[in-house]
Amino acid sequence: MKCELNALGAKALATGIQNHPTLIILNIAAANIPSEGAKAIADMLKYNNTLEELSICNPLLNIIASNNIKDEGAIEIGSALKYNKTLTKLDLCNLH
Repeated sequence: MKCELNALGAKALATGIQNHPTLIILNIAAANIPSEGAKAIADMLKYNNTLEELSICNPLLNIIASNNIKDEGAIEIGSALKYNKTLTKLDLCNLH
C-alpha cells in the first residue's frame, strides 16, 4: 500500500509528532516523502523526546521505498540525530 505524503503533508505530520508525548514508533516507509518533507522530519527529530524507532525503508524492496528523500534529505535526517537522544532504531535500508 502506498501513501502519498507530499512536503506539506510531511511538515504537518512532523509538527504533530514533534511534541507528541507517547508515540514511540513511526513507519513512513511507503509515504512517498520528498526531500523537503525529509527536512521537516529531521526538524521534528531534533525536538522529539519519545520516538524510539523510525522506518523510512521497505525491507522487502531493500530501498528507501517510494520515498524521494535523496541525499539532501538523508543528510538532514543524519544531522538531526546529534540532537535526538531517544531514537534507537533508524531504518533506511541501503543508501546508494
